[in-house]
Amino acid sequence: MIHLKFNDFDETNIKFLMHNCFSPLKFVILIFFFEDNCANGKFFKICFMDRKKLVPLIFKYAGLTFLGLVVYFLLMKLFGLETRVELRYFNFIILLIGLRLFILRMKRENNGQLDYLHSLGYGFVMAALSTLFFSAFMFIYLSYIDTAMMQHIQAHEPFGQYLNPGSAAIVLLLEGDASGAIISFVFAQYIGKETEMKQAD
Repeated sequence: MIHLKFNDFDETNIKFLMHNCFSPLKFVILIFFFEDNCANGKFFKICFMDRKKLVPLIFKYAGLTFLGLVVYFLLMKLFGLETRVELRYFNFIILLIGLRLFILRMKRENNGQLDYLHSLGYGFVMAALSTLFFSAFMFIYLSYIDTAMMQHIQAHEPFGQYLNPGSAAIVLLLEGDASGAIISFVFAQYIGKETEMKQAD
């Protein structure tokens, strides 16, 4: 365990904590701890945006990304491609675009500054919400709107006999969360290096 007094939280120690806390839970705890103290003006040169603005922003871009996923699925339905399960991998591209727009907006709202920790943590939260909404939509769709699609998946897809609307929704959720984690990590690496280069200048 790392013990630091409140007065010890300068830029060097913050970077040390960011690079030595590997648990996602620790990331979230550090994010909120930093923000609470930043709001009091105690430390942290670059204060992150107000949480009251951040939460609506997360839901806004999660909702927009969710709508993108739904529109893409409905287009596949319109062209009779909804049973081509492999086409769902294009969802990764939609999620990538949504996350990129979200991170750019966060950076703009924070006076052009964004660090590794916030990029990774909040990017993952936004992606998780988007895929949660889409998984819930697909559960409802497969359960009540288009049961024939679920029957087709069960009959023709690998391990389809083990799937039902609930388990199919869970698979989509896990795929989306994994994709969101990878994309957020890549963006966070880029944003973190960019911020360090600006601070060095």
